[in-house]
Amino acid sequence: MHVHSITKLLGEIFFNNDFDINVLKSLNQKEKDIFTNYVSQCRVESYVLKSIGSIGAKSLGRNNYLKLKKNAAIRTIRTLENIRFSKKITSALSAKKIMHIFLKGINMHKHIYQNNHDLRPISDIDILVKKEDLIEVIKVSEELGFDISRWKTIKKDGLELYKSPNPLHENGQAQLDIHIEIKGSIYQDKIDFGLFAKDLILSEKHYCSVEDLFINCVFHGTRQSNYNVGPIFIIDLWHFFHYESINWNIVSKKIKKYGLEKEISYILKYFKNKTDLPLVLNKFEKPSDVIESSLNTILLAKPKNSSIFSIYSIDGLKILAKKFFSKKFIKDHNFQKFTFIDFCNNFMHLFRKNLIPENKLEGEISVSKARFKLLRKK
Repeated sequence: MHVHSITKLLGEIFFNNDFDINVLKSLNQKEKDIFTNYVSQCRVESYVLKSIGSIGAKSLGRNNYLKLKKNAAIRTIRTLENIRFSKKITSALSAKKIMHIFLKGINMHKHIYQNNHDLRPISDIDILVKKEDLIEVIKVSEELGFDISRWKTIKKDGLELYKSPNPLHENGQAQLDIHIEIKGSIYQDKIDFGLFAKDLILSEKHYCSVEDLFINCVFHGTRQSNYNVGPIFIIDLWHFFHYESINWNIVSKKIKKYGLEKEISYILKYFKNKTDLPLVLNKFEKPSDVIESSLNTILLAKPKNSSIFSIYSIDGLKILAKKFFSKKFIKDHNFQKFTFIDFCNNFMHLFRKNLIPENKLEGEISVSKARFKLLRKK
């Protein structure tokens, strides 16, 4: 089953109120299995089940129907645990007067999905803190039962953080993702979102306003992730455009302030024939040679990029080489030892991911190429 066929089908399910479930019934069993696996890999089981109803879900076959229901239930449990621990974390950090603010998913459930926690999974708790508070935040997370073994050796002086600490809780459900900055794609000249991060911290709030949340989601779903978030990004945007308590005039100003004009133009083009859009955003519509069907494939493809397709210059080749050989792309921080075993494990991981990916769909390689091409457009 070609990735274009799957993303087209998902688009119909998401945006066509008169979606004909006979389309699902017409698939052969192998195609039904592939589609079910794809939905699970995109983490949108609950949303798809709600969209197609029980009759549509059962048309995929009993085993696939049960698989989607089971995976949806597992994700809901993890989501609820992340929400529960976010409250514990903000309480503990507030008691120590540590400035912090949640990003992305936790805020989505505070503003958008507060009565539908099952529809939108949260894999981890994204939180932004000051670099000088990082060690104390890690200590607090340990006190709450998170495994910080990979960060035990860090020291405040001379610390270089290569990856955001992401300790998993001992219950195997809740997980933190601790950010000290908001960085963009390494494949662009403009690689950070420093002003936005600074403004969030200085707001002295623990949860983003819905307007800042929209900005955060747009940035994360486009140039921060190389357009590699998958269908959840589109589902979130759909809900934003139907959310009544958002000030689009404020959003418009923030789009310009943080330099997201190009990214929002693609989003507006994608949604133009799917729903009513805020009139104040019309000024960001720009002519583009990117057609809607290509955007549909890029934005609804599962989050699985191959970085080998980022290469279009000497700089791109250097970055790819560093991913294979540099400690900064392999370890979490500069206080960790870098061993030959680490190098070998990383080499094999990148080799499999880029050259012999598992369960590769027909056309999936072309999606990676298209994502990086979109990222590089001026």
